[in-house]
Amino acid sequence: VQHRSTVSVADVEPWIGTDASITATFADRRRIRTTQTVSFAPIAQRAITVDGELDDLDDVSHISLPEDGNNELANHEGARDLSGYVWLTYDEEHLYLSATVTDENHTTGWPLWEHDSIQLGVAAGYPGERINYSEFQIAESPNGPRIFRGYQPSGPSPEVLSSAQVEVTRRPGESQTIYE
Repeated sequence: VQHRSTVSVADVEPWIGTDASITATFADRRRIRTTQTVSFAPIAQRAITVDGELDDLDDVSHISLPEDGNNELANHEGARDLSGYVWLTYDEEHLYLSATVTDENHTTGWPLWEHDSIQLGVAAGYPGERINYSEFQIAESPNGPRIFRGYQPSGPSPEVLSSAQVEVTRRPGESQTIYE
């Protein structure tokens, strides 16, 4: 027999890890307790037109860089050096990533992860529940915008995803790059 209960939790910031403990007490007084870091990751159901323009995202929750992540740059010089916003949305067939990144020194090249790019890991279940995942890199490569899959659940199998829609836009003289 499966029983479900819903508990309201107030004041949880989206995208920020929060320590949580849950204790369940059964009718026979047995208890189960779990403690872990959880986060609320609201992903809006909304199709995005992949065209290098960030539109129709005003009411969608976003990740703010670097505030909602880990900045590991040794010589980070503030928002003009690296900052931005990332939105995740989906429809029945696709997961969409939209981002605007401010970076004074934009570089391109191969391998993508050594240059300006976005890396996205996707796994089934809760964070840390599975060790198998797919990792995608989105970047402006020497051959144009690309999505590269570096890992997948069956193991490393590097490939450019030629059927994926991708736009990476950086206008000359500007310090912002748009990824879709």
